[in-house]
Amino acid sequence: MTPHRFQGEAICEPLLRGKYKGVVFCPNQVTAAIALGMALHNDSMAETLVIYWPDRCDVSSLRAARVRCWSYNRVRGLWYLACLMLIRIFVSVEVCLPHRKLGRMVEWFARLCSTTSIVDDGLDAWREQPQNIDPATFALGANFYTFQYSTPLGHWLQRFTLCPIIGIEAMAEVARDMLNLDSVRRLVVESPPLGRVVDELELDKDGVMLVAHSNVNKRLILGDVPRVVQGGEWALERSIRAYTGEIIVGESMIAVYALLQSNPAYRLLIYIAQENKSNLAPLIHLIEQRSFSTLREC
Repeated sequence: MTPHRFQGEAICEPLLRGKYKGVVFCPNQVTAAIALGMALHNDSMAETLVIYWPDRCDVSSLRAARVRCWSYNRVRGLWYLACLMLIRIFVSVEVCLPHRKLGRMVEWFARLCSTTSIVDDGLDAWREQPQNIDPATFALGANFYTFQYSTPLGHWLQRFTLCPIIGIEAMAEVARDMLNLDSVRRLVVESPPLGRVVDELELDKDGVMLVAHSNVNKRLILGDVPRVVQGGEWALERSIRAYTGEIIVGESMIAVYALLQSNPAYRLLIYIAQENKSNLAPLIHLIEQRSFSTLREC
C-alpha cells in the first residue's frame, strides 16, 4: 500500500462513518491557528478535518492535538475532493473557507455541504471593507471564526455571526526554530507598504535583519540584503516575545500579534499606506492605544 493511498483511506473511512463535523481549509498560518481553536471546541478532536497548504502552514500543534490533517496540492486534490463530493454524509458537515478563491474543486465541494462558514485568514478582520473575501458570497449570519479580540473589528463583519474561538497566541504554536535576535537592533518584517520606504529601513546597516515574506509572490524588497531570513522557516511570533529592539512592519498580521502582546520590551513602528488609512481604521485605533507603537503613513 502506498503512502498516498493510506492517507486517502485514513481520511475517507471516518467520513463514511459520519465522524467529521467540520472541514477547515487552511491556506496560511492564521487559518491553521484558528482551526486549532475550532478543534478544541469540538467534543472530539477527531471530528475536525483540516486541509492545509504545506508551503504556508505548520500544523504541528494540530497534529499534537490529534486533529486529522491533510496536505493539499492540485494533483492529490483532484482525487481526494472527488471522493469527498461522492460521500453524501457531507450534507451535514460544516465547511469553513477563508474566501472563495481556493479553486474550482474546493468551491464544488463547498456547494455540497449544508453549512458554509468563514475562517479568518488575516488582516481583513481589521479592515472596514475586506480585500480578500467578498462577503456577499457567504450567507447572511454565517459563522465567522476568528481570534479572541477585545477591540472593535471591521464593520463588514456585522453581517456575520462572530465566533471568537482561540487567543492570538495560537499563531506562535509552531514547530519551527526561533530566530537568534541577540545581535539584531532592528527587525524588518517584509509587508506592504514597506516597498515604498526601502531607503528608510537602512537594511545595509549592522544589526538590521530582514524577514522576507513567506509568499514569494508578495516580495516587495528586492536586491541584495546583507542579513535576511525567510519568514516561513522560523517561529517569528515566538521569537519576538522577548525581543528588546525595534520592529518595523507594515500592514500584516505580525503587526496585530505584536500590538497585542502585554508590556513587550520592543518598540514597534508600523507603516500604513495613505490610501488605506480609512479602511484600516480598526487597526489604527489599536496602534494608537499601545504606548510602545508608532504609526507612520507613506
